Amino acid sequence: MFLSSILAAGLFALPGLAAPTKVVGSWTLSSFRRSCALDGSVCTYSFFIDENSGLENTAYCAFPVTGHNGVPGNHSDFTAMDCDQSGTYDRFKVNGGWDPAGFATIVVTDTQLDCYAFFGYAESELATRDVAAPKTSPAFTVGTFDDNDIALAKLAARQDYQAQVLNLVRSWNPETKTISMTFTIDEGNGLRERCQLNIDNADPKGYFWSVPCGTGYTISWGYKEDTDGAVMTVCVPGKRNAWFGWDGINSRTQLGDSPKSNWYERNCW
Repeated sequence: MFLSSILAAGLFALPGLAAPTKVVGSWTLSSFRRSCALDGSVCTYSFFIDENSGLENTAYCAFPVTGHNGVPGNHSDFTAMDCDQSGTYDRFKVNGGWDPAGFATIVVTDTQLDCYAFFGYAESELATRDVAAPKTSPAFTVGTFDDNDIALAKLAARQDYQAQVLNLVRSWNPETKTISMTFTIDEGNGLRERCQLNIDNADPKGYFWSVPCGTGYTISWGYKEDTDGAVMTVCVPGKRNAWFGWDGINSRTQLGDSPKSNWYERNCW
């Protein structure tokens, strides 16, 4: 199954890797739609890709996926699909996989920048032919995750509830070189946890990873220089994680609420 070969795009190195992985951008898929023939034999996927670079970098994708070997088009995996089926513009390639748990995973690769990003959609978002809500995910250099990590990083987007980081306040003390952060983790299922972190010997434009927070969470953080931004990874060790992003982090202390994010089942730590 295709899903078993695509990995949860985590911000930081998996166990056994020496250094954190740097986020290279934040991409958004919008106007995402899957339209299928009544007999399910073929489905057309269409959406816009926005690399959020401030440039005219929005591209439109549309391509058909045909069922095979008794598997309908809406449950068929696909690889290296061209956004532009005419073949005149093949910058973006798209892979997709269906999981019987009821969701699809879409991996978009920019072949010019050599980067990719991962997106998850519940069947309920796609079955009615309606346009799905925009989704934003971190982008990584191709090759960040390899097949050896499959056992640790099987992607399983949790669509039944979404997490959010609320009221993030972050401050930097240049004298003590300490970063202080307070925020609330909202798991999306009625559970909330207040966190307070103090990171010593810190760099305001640097990284930290696997810092304990509250009861049963660890927090990782990575900096993105082009937008003075950062991505926070909230991990429930051995179970699941979620990613949250902010821009302009060093020009203010009140970063506020993050966008909501799906949980991903992954053996994070």
